[in-house]
Amino acid sequence: RCPLRHHCGVKFQKKTGLVHISGKTIRRAQYLKLLGEPEYKQLTRLRNAVEGIPSVLRRKYRVDEMPVRGYVRSKLWYFLKVGAINTRRVLEWATEQASSLLFQRFYATVIFKCYKTPEKVSA
Repeated sequence: RCPLRHHCGVKFQKKTGLVHISGKTIRRAQYLKLLGEPEYKQLTRLRNAVEGIPSVLRRKYRVDEMPVRGYVRSKLWYFLKVGAINTRRVLEWATEQASSLLFQRFYATVIFKCYKTPEKVSA
């Protein structure tokens, strides 16, 4: 006799034991096997990136609770909120680039060329 027989899914008969495995269990096992493959891991990373934007819109920018009525106004508010996300990301990228030496040299060159005093032309 097995000490774990109460947790086992086997139904003992006269000569054999009977195990019922549902289709749901089989599909889950196949899915878990598929999750371990490297190609599928890459796809899940892409999915996480795509699903993150609506989550941020709901949590941080409260897109579900807009203080306007009407299709056009709510559409404009939605686009403003998406624009706020994009603006924040551009500003974060700019601060990261500003810390690098290459960007500082490029920025200094552009500023120097833009604000260079015009030379006097002799007539």
